Amino acid sequence: MALAHDSLGSERIKPGDEVITSPVTFPTSVFPIIQAGAIPVFIDVDETMCMSADLVEEAISDRTKAILPVHLLGHPCDMPKILKHGYPVVEDACESHGAECYSKKVGAWGKLGTFSLFAAHHITMGEGGMIVTNDDTIADLARSIRAFGRVIDVARDPYAAQELGTRWKELFPELGPFDIRQTYDKLGYGLKITDIQAAIGLEQLNKLDKFIEARRRNAEYLRKGLEEFNHLIRLPIEKDWAKHTYHHFAILVREDAPFTRLELVNYLEANGIETRPIEAGNMVDQPCMRGVRYRVVGNLRNSQLIRKNGFFIGCHPSLSKDDLDYVILTFENFFRGYR
Repeated sequence: MALAHDSLGSERIKPGDEVITSPVTFPTSVFPIIQAGAIPVFIDVDETMCMSADLVEEAISDRTKAILPVHLLGHPCDMPKILKHGYPVVEDACESHGAECYSKKVGAWGKLGTFSLFAAHHITMGEGGMIVTNDDTIADLARSIRAFGRVIDVARDPYAAQELGTRWKELFPELGPFDIRQTYDKLGYGLKITDIQAAIGLEQLNKLDKFIEARRRNAEYLRKGLEEFNHLIRLPIEKDWAKHTYHHFAILVREDAPFTRLELVNYLEANGIETRPIEAGNMVDQPCMRGVRYRVVGNLRNSQLIRKNGFFIGCHPSLSKDDLDYVILTFENFFRGYR
């Protein structure tokens, strides 16, 4: 995400700027804002657990520089409502490969989009991630900055750069005759992936549609198997304008339930069903935010409830019908005393 911010060029995030974003997220969408000296502005999420587009206007100030929507766990944010404000948008689509908002893929709405390729995601290279953009200038900047800040001609095509020789003498006279392949005109990072990772990623990309179909099928099976307990837990919501790709299957224990989240997840874990909180819950409550400058708009009630009562289970493509039946049966056994 830091690379995404820097690749905005003249619109990049600077100290004192404000960036509107979601508190229900993985820290990697928030930390780069803070590390740039900017101020994250948190607005609450809606019933999809994504940042509420209806609250963006209230969060805008004379310091607003960008908006960073988080497409959480496979469900998209309402992008037309977010884009109408006219600010640069950087999409965090790390958990939502292939998700769609009004039939358009996430990552394709803003200036650029970011995707994670960690092992737990829809497709993987083992670790790392990628940026997508339709802007050639942003793409060139991203290639350069991720390759230590090398001049764009080298970052774009290091083999063709050999033919350019040392012609940059006239552009950077302070270097004298100097090999273009070791010329750096901006501060950058070492974020290049290996050829092996790229090959794996390309092959994974060919399978993405099949993976998404399986995740959606598994999520629907879990939904039907657990819907009789809707008075005790809230199941994932999919808006009619959205295509949810189910990074995981998110569950919220209802506030009036006669048991706690801890009691339920302990039971699931004891029976071999792994769980996780919904990312960092409410980022505002994380210990790392002590002493950090940020701004909160509204009361973050939904975000607080997710931190207190939310968790998710898997709906991985490799899960069999027997696996899913076992998950449903385990929930049924726990709920037996609460029907």
